[in-house]
Amino acid sequence: MDTDGQMKAAKPRHLAGRRGQEGYFLISALFALAIFGAMVMWGARLMDRHILVDRARSEGEAFGQFAVGLRGFVARAQSDATLIPGGAMTGVNWLKAPSCGGLGTNPEEGFVPCGYRGMTYGSLYSTTFTHNVVTNAIEARTTFRVPAQGDGPANSILLADHLVNTALAQQSLPNNGMFFTVLANVAPTATGPVPSTSPAFANPGANAGRVLMVVNNAPSNDIFLRTDGTNQMLANLNMGGASLANARDGRFTGTVQIDDGLVVTSGMSEFREGVTTPDINLTGIGKAATQGIYSAQVLAGATSYTVPKPDCSQVGNRPAIYASIQGTGSINNDGTYRGDAIYDSRVDVTDLGASWRVVPVVRGTRFELRDTGGGIELNKTLTSPYSPTDMRVVAMVRCQ
Repeated sequence: MDTDGQMKAAKPRHLAGRRGQEGYFLISALFALAIFGAMVMWGARLMDRHILVDRARSEGEAFGQFAVGLRGFVARAQSDATLIPGGAMTGVNWLKAPSCGGLGTNPEEGFVPCGYRGMTYGSLYSTTFTHNVVTNAIEARTTFRVPAQGDGPANSILLADHLVNTALAQQSLPNNGMFFTVLANVAPTATGPVPSTSPAFANPGANAGRVLMVVNNAPSNDIFLRTDGTNQMLANLNMGGASLANARDGRFTGTVQIDDGLVVTSGMSEFREGVTTPDINLTGIGKAATQGIYSAQVLAGATSYTVPKPDCSQVGNRPAIYASIQGTGSINNDGTYRGDAIYDSRVDVTDLGASWRVVPVVRGTRFELRDTGGGIELNKTLTSPYSPTDMRVVAMVRCQ
């Protein structure tokens, strides 16, 4: 074969190599595009999962707040079972104050804030109650189903799981406690999570996405006296010799026994049925001493006295005084002869507004012998009223 023939034979082999390289490049590009598409889809799924988890956390926190409010309602119903609704309660508004849509029997502040909505799912909550009249055990069950998330139930199941975990985390807060439990993907009558050996664990079926909260007043679930006042003591409190400090008010329906002193530093102490005591020490009449309680003093050494009125503003505002003569003294006490025997004595009291003026008064009988020309006549006269300084008066003041 000549040189030209060799060259002609070589051209087809060269062209075939170039076409092969182009084919390999196309395959590589398609493979890269497939990988990129898979990464985009994987990233989108991660983003969806991230959004789902964030939503579950927000909804779980709101559900945990609902649990605290519901526990407060149950605690109040412990002392008055008539507060327990007879049917299912829907949503969250019924736990609010009466002024913002709550039950009329709720306290003024409500059990959840007026602005509380339960996030997105709050309107789906359905709460039912059971009450044992013998043991006074109260159980409240709140359930709802997470709306469908995507094409299948997997996302709803996952969202319910994350929501429950966040709600249960509220138990770690100091003011909350272990008084409630929350379950995911279970039946409304469930008493615990689905066992891992059960087929329903992997496929909840009709309960996919269902969330259940159980709140009760069982001591086993709430053994400590809570700091926010949303539970009640069902047994005696034994302080073990320690004291109660920084308490404000107390209300008792039984006997209060104090073995070592009672001090009331301010305010009125009211005993409506009377007081029995072997002894009492009143250091002053004060503003509340009334009826049989008097402040007594002996007045002497002057011809008149001013006695201040007690402050009776808290017991009817009716001050009173009782004055009597302890000793008449002498009508001639200053050495001036005025008379002989005492004829009469009295105490005059004048109201001066903020005080009383007390004036002791005596009158004497004066005998005189008079020569009438025909004989001796014994003449008797009464002296003018006189206030001897040695006359003693007992003045007792009180509030009527």
